[in-house]
Amino acid sequence: MVILSKIITQSDGKSYNFLRTLVYLTCIERMELDAFPFDVQELTVVMDMRFVPVERAMFVPDRTTSPKPNNSHSVVVSSEYDEDDTSDPPSLILNRQYCTFPDFDAKRVVVQFASAVYDAERELDENAFRWGQVTIRFQLVRQHSRYLYRVGFYNFVLSVTSVCAFALSPIDDLGDRIGFLITLILAAVAFQYIVSQYIPNVPYLTVLDKYTFGVFSVACLLLTAVSLISVVKVSDDMRNELDKWFCQVYVVLLVLMQLSFLVYGYRVRARSMEKLRMGSMDLKDINFVEEKDSAINVGGTKAVFLPESKKPME
Repeated sequence: MVILSKIITQSDGKSYNFLRTLVYLTCIERMELDAFPFDVQELTVVMDMRFVPVERAMFVPDRTTSPKPNNSHSVVVSSEYDEDDTSDPPSLILNRQYCTFPDFDAKRVVVQFASAVYDAERELDENAFRWGQVTIRFQLVRQHSRYLYRVGFYNFVLSVTSVCAFALSPIDDLGDRIGFLITLILAAVAFQYIVSQYIPNVPYLTVLDKYTFGVFSVACLLLTAVSLISVVKVSDDMRNELDKWFCQVYVVLLVLMQLSFLVYGYRVRARSMEKLRMGSMDLKDINFVEEKDSAINVGGTKAVFLPESKKPME
């Protein structure tokens, strides 16, 4: 931490030291990718001074003159920012040109100044030990169009192409029909290996993974149905009627699946965009999962030592 300036200000008969500091941070943030590629990420930086109470030191907004953004690539954080008004300078300026996240658009930066208290002392009210805290939230919105074009569109084409299998006769061209569907399924599998570098490697299914899984499942269902139609013991006319009936059912099922994922993706996107208007406590309630995010305590009254660790060595 490097001190840039020091200002002594008189207020209510007391002297206050205002320090402007330059801080170098290396931050790590866990991304929530359930809604990928329609996700909105909150990159949070929390700085506090737990070693001194708020009566002695705390974070406050900078009231000195700050540089103005000189282009349209900057996200300005201020209550009511006016370029011609120098009395209310911006609290923070984020230049989009130097953002190292090419998949995201920087939408907003939220700065919150508050006094914090230890969890064990929340019931003490005025007598609790409080310290100054500042929270900076960088709100990023993913550019979903590139993933829809590179992955979603090709999955859509593969699912629609499977309907071409009904152009082959279920009696004379049965082998060609089954071979066509198997080739289509293998092409879908090979395509997933190619686009795996564009999809995050997470232990759960994202929205894009669910759509890909749905397309693959429908293709496998079609292959199974075509095989059953070919082995059922009926006349050729009845076999052709069954094939036409199943073609209609499959087309309806395919259209319903595409519309369902279209509505599902729209709702997920709208729900993700709601995070831009949430506070830090609301985000914590959504992102915190007790089974995954809670701390693992070792020792104390509920120790989990192995029996051999309690025996003295010979």
